[in-house]
Formats: sequence, C-alpha cells, structure tokens
Amino acid sequence: MTRRQTLAMVISSVAAPAIAAAAIALPAGLITQDFLVRDLASSVGMVLPASFVQVLGAPSLLLLALAGLGIAAVGALGPATWAATSKTSTALRAE
Repeated sequence: MTRRQTLAMVISSVAAPAIAAAAIALPAGLITQDFLVRDLASSVGMVLPASFVQVLGAPSLLLLALAGLGIAAVGALGPATWAATSKTSTALRAE
C-alpha cells in the first residue's frame, strides 16, 4: 500500500465507531444534562422552563456530531502517519 492509502485506511477505520459513539453519546448526554439541571433546580424550589434546558437546535446538534467525527479523524492522524511511514509488517504486527 502507498502512504496515502494507509492514511486513508486508518482514518476511515475510525469513522464507523465515531458515528456510533456520536449517535449514542449525544442523546445520552443531552438527556442526562436535562435531568440533572431540572433535578438541581427542583431541589432549591425552582421550576425551569423548557427553553432554559433545551438550548440546542437541530443544526447545532448536527454540527456537534460532525465535530466529534472531525476530532476522531484528527486523533487517528498520529497512528495513521506512523503506519504509513513504518514497514507494513511492523504496522500489521502492532495492529
């Protein structure tokens, strides 16, 4: 494989786990944040309107998910660069 092919292979291998993690973690984080903020507010006798807790719209959530995918790709650049510059047998053994 050429260096570019190795880089593309390693970076594309993080795409599926990053998408799965974003699909699971983003809703779970938003639900947890909503629960905790409402619980903390109710513990001091406050009632929060929905607009206080639900501040992100669909475009912002999509941008947040894409940012996670970008972070995963940038995080894969180090190992991908190492794999592209090392011998194939060494990279495959390290895998």
